[in-house]
This record gives sequence, C-alpha cells and structure tokens, in this order.
Amino acid sequence: MAPIFGMIMFGFQQWLYQFAPIQQISFINYHQYGLGLGFLLGLGAILGDLLKSFFKRRANRQPGKPFFPFDQIDFTAGGLALGAIIFWPGWPVFFTTIGMGLILHLIFNLIGFTLKLNKSKI
Repeated sequence: MAPIFGMIMFGFQQWLYQFAPIQQISFINYHQYGLGLGFLLGLGAILGDLLKSFFKRRANRQPGKPFFPFDQIDFTAGGLALGAIIFWPGWPVFFTTIGMGLILHLIFNLIGFTLKLNKSKI
C-alpha cells in the first residue's frame, strides 16, 4: 500500500505545485517528474523500515522497544535513498530532511505520550 499511497501523495503535491507559493518553497520541480517517483518514495519508506527492523532484531531489541534514532529516520532515509534513482535532492536537503524528520518524530511522540496516546516518549 505504501507505494500506492506514495503515488497518490505525489500526485497531490504535483497539483499543489501549480500555485506560486508552493513552487517557491519546493525542493523539487514536480512538473519534471511522474508518479513513478512517488512510487519509489513510498516503496523506499517501507523498505527502510524493513531494513531497520532486520538490524533491530540482530541487535536483540525486543519488538516495540525503542531503537533510537533509527525508529525516527527509517522511513525518511529509505524513501530518499530509493527515490534517488530518479531524483537526488543533494546532501544538504537530504540531511535537513532526515534531521527535521527526527525532530518532528520526537515532538509528536512527546505530545502523544503527554496525551496518553503513546506508551513511550521516543
């Protein structure tokens, strides 16, 4: 489902790209790329999670236990890595995206923990 959802979201972003304010803040010209990039980003996100889970088991981590920082960046890193087949944003954008993903993941987990929606802060 992730590759299909990736294509749907990429299509939505292509539609949004027609508006000048969106074009000004975008890292990518959505008119240059097709839905295949969305497919790769979605597939990469799931493969990144699978790869992280593989190494988590090799490190004898119990299912559901935190594996910081890999739990926070697996989807993002996997999506960017596989998407690089078609589009490479450059190292500054790559590291900014990974860093923002890590920070936002931690913030939303803390909010969920505070609201008693999550069992863990990380």
